Amino acid sequence: MRRLFAAYDGKGTAMLARSAGVLSAFGVATLLPAPFGAPGLKQTIAGVGLLSGSVGAVLGLSRMVRFSARHRDEVLAAYQQGEPLPRYVRRRLRPEHFQPGGQRASAL
Repeated sequence: MRRLFAAYDGKGTAMLARSAGVLSAFGVATLLPAPFGAPGLKQTIAGVGLLSGSVGAVLGLSRMVRFSARHRDEVLAAYQQGEPLPRYVRRRLRPEHFQPGGQRASAL
């Protein structure tokens, strides 16, 4: 289960970093002159960039919190005391999370 949490925590960090890049790029784009002399187009581009960057940042941050090392330790402690694993953990567990060395199970 530690591999699952490590993988998803890394994905959340990457998503947050990409979203920060998107927000930065669209922030710079709003400082440039309006394309083709159409200020409405500039506002639309800035709005789309802000929306997509914000959604990605929220999703990345929530994934980082849900799959953090601290939360992993809480889930493992509860599991060792006899509580079932949360649904979001059970849904994501795959055979490769139990392979030695983190390798995927062979197709044979």
